[in-house]
Amino acid sequence: MEKNYLKDIIYGVCVGDALGVPVEFESRENLKKNPVKNMREGGIHEQGRGTWSDDSSLTLCLAESIIEGFDLQNLANKFIAWEQKGYWTARGEVFDIGNTTRQSINNLKREMKPTQAGGKLEIDNGNGSLMRILPLVILIKDMNIEDRFNLVKEVSSITHAHSRSVLACFYYLEFALEIINGKDKFEIYENLKHNITNFCIRDEDLKKELIHFDRLLKGNIYELLEEDIKSGGYVIDTVEATFWSLLTTTNYEDAVIRAVNLGGDTDTTAAVTGGLASLLYEFKSIPKRWLNWLPKRNELNMLIHRYKKQQNTLLGKMTIIYKLTTIGEQDRVNANGRDSEVLFENLSHELDINLNLTNEEGVNSISLNFNYPKYPLQGFIECDFESDITSSNENFYFLFDPYEFSYIDENNVIISGTLAINKLDSEDVDCFDYELIINKDNCKKIIQNSTIGSVRPWIYEN
Repeated sequence: MEKNYLKDIIYGVCVGDALGVPVEFESRENLKKNPVKNMREGGIHEQGRGTWSDDSSLTLCLAESIIEGFDLQNLANKFIAWEQKGYWTARGEVFDIGNTTRQSINNLKREMKPTQAGGKLEIDNGNGSLMRILPLVILIKDMNIEDRFNLVKEVSSITHAHSRSVLACFYYLEFALEIINGKDKFEIYENLKHNITNFCIRDEDLKKELIHFDRLLKGNIYELLEEDIKSGGYVIDTVEATFWSLLTTTNYEDAVIRAVNLGGDTDTTAAVTGGLASLLYEFKSIPKRWLNWLPKRNELNMLIHRYKKQQNTLLGKMTIIYKLTTIGEQDRVNANGRDSEVLFENLSHELDINLNLTNEEGVNSISLNFNYPKYPLQGFIECDFESDITSSNENFYFLFDPYEFSYIDENNVIISGTLAINKLDSEDVDCFDYELIINKDNCKKIIQNSTIGSVRPWIYEN
């Protein structure tokens, strides 16, 4: 099953953004005296800990539009809903919007075509399209380079249509694509020097813009000193600060902390850096103490799972205790007065199991594959389920209600059921609250002349 990269992207961007919001516009000098190390509150926007800004809100709009079947007008409508109604904001409030983005959304409200709404002048080269562009990588990853560029141009141009902004987005997404393809970050950096240059020299407008990317395409950005890195709202400043932060660190935490403590446009620099860093080091690299402060985690997870089912496999043991009779108690009346005969009982069998949890739109289904002892295809089986299941990756709680037993052969059966998801206040953002209950009323026949009954309710807590 293909990895759900949207999870890395969304949480990487949102956490980086939230770290930067309270210190936006702070000088580098002030942050050296009091550097950001954890989530803060307050700042110029007077927001609570974990609050993300326009960077994440518009990123989430793009992600949702992709999930719904990408359409530029649909995306434009979401941008309008964000500006007017606080759509995909952290706490229902729009508190930060760039001038170019504001004007572009005004153009959209006047029913201007999305590809014509964005700023086209050199002065319009802020970082407002770069900050929200990362989810597009999941849409373009199987396209050829020309189609990738054209779609990046369209999506950027909703707010930022100048070739410099488009090229910054393209460079950023090409780097992200190579991360998905499993390349080393320094190998990617070297490859893009050639790939981006060779692509751009074929187009006069792009060719003229290459000079602004010299420190990325001709030099080694990671060899520069911090004093040589700018961190304002200019798109070139942001893309340079991002790759300097990414290439001079070795994990998510250090990358976003380095980015935010550059000062200036802290939320955007950290969001853009955080998205790539999370793709590179994966969601598990994001400190849980930061994830805990994010609002709307259920909504974020719902969005992620709408893109792709997220499957988690738990490995463990299950013990089944069997009782096999020739006639089940419930069928005595139809057995012509015959008494049931116990063929065997209290037969214990330990199983190695894989418990596969798939999560889609807040509803989980479980498939449980296991082997059980051979027994005659006549008679009735009663069994108690016991378990000591531990996760191979994360801790979970379960509420399991089976709806189907599927008999495969005399050694294999699949149990399918549903899970109810409840928010769990835990350090692990991916923990949910479950109980596992096996109810005989939900069981169907699994073999000829056999039923499962007398199954003791079983609760597992990991």
